[in-house]
Amino acid sequence: MTVSSTTNTNSYDGNGTQHSFAYGFKIFADGDLEVIVRSSTGTETVKSLNTHFPSVGSRYRGAA
Repeated sequence: MTVSSTTNTNSYDGNGTQHSFAYGFKIFADGDLEVIVRSSTGTETVKSLNTHFPSVGSRYRGAA
């Protein structure tokens, strides 16, 4: 099955206290979602599911 999508990323400016961010595409498994945090110096850190962010209950989530 082919799943087409024109949007597969979302980027947000955080304020250090916000914990929830919407995304505008469907995911079928929690592992389909990758979280990357970019510091003010430009260093990117990939966050780990269930370590740095919780399971999102993925079944067809998102606005797509």
